Amino acid sequence: MKNSKEWIKLMLPVAVSVVIGVVTQSQFVEGLATLAGVVFLVPVFVEYLKEKFDLSGKKWLFGWAASRWVSWGLSIGLVVLSWSVGFGFETMGIWKALVYGVAAGLVSNGYFTLEQIQLILAIVFERQDKVNRINEIIALKKK
Repeated sequence: MKNSKEWIKLMLPVAVSVVIGVVTQSQFVEGLATLAGVVFLVPVFVEYLKEKFDLSGKKWLFGWAASRWVSWGLSIGLVVLSWSVGFGFETMGIWKALVYGVAAGLVSNGYFTLEQIQLILAIVFERQDKVNRINEIIALKKK
């Protein structure tokens, strides 16, 4: 299993940059390492896919534009990909990575700015860390 992850780490950025030609390998790897990078990559890929598959003006589920659905899927998918192969987000669990993917989708779809989302994530996860510490203290006192 470890060999396949290493192979994916090496080949995926190369394949994406060579086949699609949208971003360079280094831009792709650096982009996967941070929330800001994912937010940068999503519109680049969405615009490419919109042109490639003629998604302009098409509506999908709930009457949303097809490109918006693609944007949400890419936002979550890129964060989970980054988490799974260890480019970034590897220090968090899968659920936290999924939340970061949704957050990237909120920014790339124009609902929030990156600064607003970073503040919201900091507040939410700081509070969760405090709750976890309190639960650990309570558990130690019970012993």
